[in-house]
Amino acid sequence: MKEKIFNKATKKIKNNNFIKTIIFASLLLTNARLTPDLIAEETPSPTPIGTTIKDTKIQINCNADEKYLALQLKNIILDLNNHNDISKIIIKSLEENNTTIEISETNDISNGYYVIGSNKIYIPKNVIENTLTSKDKLSHTYSLQKAIIHETIHMLQDKKGIFKDCEHLSPLDSSIVYTLSELDAICKSYIVMDTGVWDTNLIFECLKDMIPCLENYTKKGLYLSQTNNNKSQDISIEKVLKKLNNKGFDDYENISKMIETAKAKISPEIMEEILIANNAYNGFENNMYVSTNLIQKEF
Repeated sequence: MKEKIFNKATKKIKNNNFIKTIIFASLLLTNARLTPDLIAEETPSPTPIGTTIKDTKIQINCNADEKYLALQLKNIILDLNNHNDISKIIIKSLEENNTTIEISETNDISNGYYVIGSNKIYIPKNVIENTLTSKDKLSHTYSLQKAIIHETIHMLQDKKGIFKDCEHLSPLDSSIVYTLSELDAICKSYIVMDTGVWDTNLIFECLKDMIPCLENYTKKGLYLSQTNNNKSQDISIEKVLKKLNNKGFDDYENISKMIETAKAKISPEIMEEILIANNAYNGFENNMYVSTNLIQKEF
């Protein structure tokens, strides 16, 4: 009887978008790290490598005295590989791309990060230590595995040339791509860990209100568009965002809607800064009056 009640309640949750949104809001407030985990070609301070551990073609680098952490991380990754069919695809992508996982110095604000162009995922040593010593080991392991998935999605985005393409986009389009790339990694990390409950388009709808919280990524796209921009007629934001689709996940159904959603959700203060840069990019007079008019046209 209790099992029937539980199954019925679970089914209601799966079919109720409002309840899903509330659940996600709670999860994100307690677990999400909204500080940058995607580093644009900025190599962190190098960690001396004393040990290399290989298993199923995944290489884990660490200091010699941190070998025990690498072994534990390897076990967590192997457990993730056996989680479900999608997680197998994720782990296989690490193998196929010869992506290295490196145990980095203590970091209290991030569970992990990926450096664009480096083919490396960094996991801070304190994150692994906390997972091993926590009374709630299951929850910490879940968060660490979700971080590995999240950074692997960024690696795949990088391999597809998404961030390189941004060098050819306008400041507005580059800012949107960086913002949606981060939201994409968040969405897919939840899909992998809770497969069967969420699909790509539904989870995007549930999490789109997070966009104002992703301003560090929005600003990263803006900054890089201003320093590395090379106009190209062959690259459009729609083509770039289609590269977010991954094997094992449902494709995003409406790229144009995603773009408009990002424009509407980015905070007005940052959007104003973006549009001023966009005016200059397009040869318009760079002043508040033109920026205000463009804001009205965009929305």
